[in-house]
Amino acid sequence: MCSAILSGSSGLAGCAYTTTTVTLPKMLAPAPPSGAREVVIVGPFVDARLQRGRCGMKKNGYNGDTADVLCAEDPASWVARRLASDLRAVGVIVHDAPHGSALRIEGTLLQFFTEPKTEAFSVELETDVHVVLTATWPDGRVADKELYVKGSETSASGNDAAFQASVDEASTEMSRDLLLAVLALLDRPMVAGSAR
Repeated sequence: MCSAILSGSSGLAGCAYTTTTVTLPKMLAPAPPSGAREVVIVGPFVDARLQRGRCGMKKNGYNGDTADVLCAEDPASWVARRLASDLRAVGVIVHDAPHGSALRIEGTLLQFFTEPKTEAFSVELETDVHVVLTATWPDGRVADKELYVKGSETSASGNDAAFQASVDEASTEMSRDLLLAVLALLDRPMVAGSAR
């Protein structure tokens, strides 16, 4: 547990100099397939993050980078597996390998990063997650869908639990948005202006 140390108008955390590892939400239990909706999820997604070696940073009261925030598992792999899990949980048939009649979903993880924003008497932990999905239909049509979410948690000290809460919020919101995006693609195979 980190203790807060207040110095002037800057909130400093006692564990600002130690690495923290955050976990990502678990996979959901599958449900029996319902209807004929099928999709291929190509995983892991491409990891195009600028800082692939970590999932965030800690800062001192002077906004200096002091320690890493690591993910317990590879986030690009987790995003793809969680999307497949969420789809199976709502009855969609998910294939891991090419399947001639199914919509094919690939993805690129552009950002998964948590950092503190220090206020006068508190710390705001912000987690940004940015994903681009690429959908390919069996007839060769292609469409991209870009999704971005921000998780935020306010803490008196910016302790490890606050980092985890911020990551939980952002990753859960991204999971929901990805699920809804793929379900929309399955229900409406082409959206005007989205093909490339």
